[in-house]
Order: sequence, then C-alpha cells, then structure tokens
Amino acid sequence: MIRVNTKGFIEEKVSEHPALPGGDVYLTIDGRMQQIVENALKSVGRGAAVLVDVYTGEILAMASIPSFDPNAFVPAISRNDWARLNNDSNTPLFDRSVSAYPPGSIFKPVIALAALETGKAKGDTVIDCTQGMQIGNHFFKCWSFGKQYLGPMNMRRAIAMSANVYFYVIGLRAGPEAIYQTGKKLGFGESTGLEIANEMAGVMPGPGWLKKMYPKDFWGAGYTANTSIGQGFVLVTPLQMAMMTSTIANGGTLYKPNLVSKIVDVNGQVVVQSKPVIKNETGFKMENLKVIREGMLQVVENGTGGKGGVPGIKIAGKTGTAQAWRRLPSGATVKDNKTWFISFAPFDKPKYALVVMVEGGVSGGATSAPVAGQIWNQIFSLPEVKLGEAPEPLSPEFFTQTTGVQAQLAPEQATTPESALNPAGTEALPIDTIPEEISEPPKKQEKSGDPKSKIRGARGLRM
Repeated sequence: MIRVNTKGFIEEKVSEHPALPGGDVYLTIDGRMQQIVENALKSVGRGAAVLVDVYTGEILAMASIPSFDPNAFVPAISRNDWARLNNDSNTPLFDRSVSAYPPGSIFKPVIALAALETGKAKGDTVIDCTQGMQIGNHFFKCWSFGKQYLGPMNMRRAIAMSANVYFYVIGLRAGPEAIYQTGKKLGFGESTGLEIANEMAGVMPGPGWLKKMYPKDFWGAGYTANTSIGQGFVLVTPLQMAMMTSTIANGGTLYKPNLVSKIVDVNGQVVVQSKPVIKNETGFKMENLKVIREGMLQVVENGTGGKGGVPGIKIAGKTGTAQAWRRLPSGATVKDNKTWFISFAPFDKPKYALVVMVEGGVSGGATSAPVAGQIWNQIFSLPEVKLGEAPEPLSPEFFTQTTGVQAQLAPEQATTPESALNPAGTEALPIDTIPEEISEPPKKQEKSGDPKSKIRGARGLRM
C-alpha cells in the first residue's frame, strides 16, 4: 500500500504484501476430444459443438466457430486487433455453443415424451403420415411435401423419418401445456447454470408464456403444431440440447453442466472437488424413454441421420433443420437454415452425448450429421490412457486416418462473407421450396379463432 498526494506523487510506502500464487484450476475438458471437435468443425463456416458425459454433466469438449486466438489478449490485446474482431462480419467473439437458435426437428423427442407421458400416444401408435395437414386456415407441410408419401408409421419410425404430420397430430393430442411442462423438465427456457458469461436461456413457449409476452395474441392449434416440429417461438442452445440428449441417454436425470473438475492450492491440496449436480429428476417412465431411444437409434441406422454413424458402433441420434433467413449488411436476405444433429453413444451403454449445430447448412442429415460422424469416429479411435498417465498429443496423422465426410453447406455460406448475425436478429420468412424437415410457420391466428380447429389430412389414427 502506498500513499500519494493530491498531485499523484508517491509520498511513502505504508505496507507491502508479497503476491501469492493462486490455485490451479483443472477443467473437465479433455484436450484430445477438444482438439477432435475443433478440427471437425473446420469443415463448416459457422457453428458449434458440445460433448458431455451423460452421467456427470461434465463438459468434455465445447467449441464455437469462427473463433479467435486467446493469446492475442495476453498481456493485452491491441486496439487494432480488438477492432478487427469486433468488426468481423462472421462474429468470432459470439459464442454459438451457449446462444439460442430454433431447433427444428431435434425438438421432436420432447413432443414424443409429452404425448407418451400423458398417455395420448404410445410407441405403437400408428398415424398415416401424408405430406402435410390442414389446421384451421393453414396447410402445414411435411419435409416430404412434393417428394414422397411416407405412409403409416409408429412413433419409432416417425422419429427415424422425422415425419412432421406424426408430430403435428401427437402434439395436438398432448396439448400445449403438457408440451410446455415437458420442455421445462428438460431445462428449456432457462439457463443451464454453467458458470460462464452470456449464456442464453432460450424460449420454451406455451399459452402462459404467450399471454405474458404478447397479451393480445391467442394460442391456437397452429402454434401447437408449429411448436411440435421445433419451429415458431422455440429457441434452444447447443448446450441445452446436449443436456437434454444426456437425460434421454441416462434414464431421465438432468444434470447441471460442469466445466471445473477441481481446484488445487499452492501446497498441492485440493480445495475444491466438483461432484455431479442433479438439476432435475424428470420422472419420465423408462418404457417411454426406451421408445425415444429406439427411435433415435433408427435415425442413424435407417433414417435421416445415416451420415452420423460409425461402423461397429451403435449411435442414436436425431437430425433437425430449422428454417431461418438472415439479413445482410447490404439489406438483402438470404436463406440461413440452422442444421442440427444430436446423438449419444454407445447405444447400449451410453457414455457421451454430442450436439452439432451449423448455421447456413443444407439439412441436419446432410450438413451436421457428417461432422458428428467424424467426431464419433475419432473419439472412439482414441488410444486408451491409464489412470494417472498424461495422454499423448494427437498427431496430424491421426486426423488424416480418421477424417470423415465433409459437410455440405448452402451456396450462400460459401459465396456471402457477411454471415452470422445474432440469432435474435435473424428473420424467419416463409419459403416455397422446403428442404429436409422444414415446414412453413403458421399464419397468425386471430383471437376469435377456434383453438379446436378442424384437422384434416391425417388419416387412419389409432392407438
């Protein structure tokens, strides 16, 4: 401590306390897995991936791209470098792993659970999945519209083929309140509690939420249908989806995600030892979770997520493609779909849950699943490390030997550098040509509309 006068000159040294070293913080991040995830994401321009332990909530890898070199901030970043990062249209300072996006069809397991838990549907409930259905004055399309007739299928097959009509029907049967409560049990609409800055809570919509946010609006059947395929007001983060996927994989326990393993003081004493923190015991019935898990297994084995698989390893997953557009600095709008692939593995004895989200992709199956497949391939190719031994760094040859299929991106991704506006600023617009798993948003329903609008186009319903 020093004493200075009013002019800022030092007059005397009052006391002196030597600096003491702080504790060493050990992260849950596995350096090898982090390297694998970051390397796999190089095939896409903008996106994020999260890998977690399904039984502890420990984050083993978490990446957002484009990123930046943290060494630029040591000891202090230059004014020019700071300006360059802030002015980059690809927003490298924006952490996509904890930012909110429309989920698309990866939200369908939530709808399936709501219907199963309320008894409004069973695993063997068969619905004739046409290419869309009429709800009130709006025709809700399936991704198969103009392409193929999916036909009658049970819930497992509907998950595998991501049949929109199936989820429109069971979502309407379950009702918006059951969907809302199921989503809340899985942690949507609130932050996960991870001790980092700028984590978004996302949105878990329902009639009560709509009345609070838009008092003059009315929750009709159209909103329920749109929520049932992960469109409309629903917003989730990749981290939230990783925790949801873990919950399905581990039997119904929602863990709080964790980044800190332990803290050791200067004397080598462990002063903080983290333990798994249960955020919610959801209470979902095991037979209902089994239906979801088996449906997700079919997604990879003979459904929309085949490119997320690895030979010899049973992986369960779900693809998703959320329709979105972004407005460029020039004022033009371009299609900017948010494509997803959520998964867990191994299927019989789950260890990890993985979420890959890509901005500006073609579809979940074409863009995000190949990235996840590459990550899974390399994760399960890692050499074993004995307890107490430090793992060897991964060599360049490791990635050459296990590199998977490159992700497909929408043309705008490669041709338009003015990418990545804040998701909260993106604008969803209806389109005529519908890629995989995308449906148009509903037209606004008037307050005088009947929430029990006549439903057409879903034939042969039976329990």
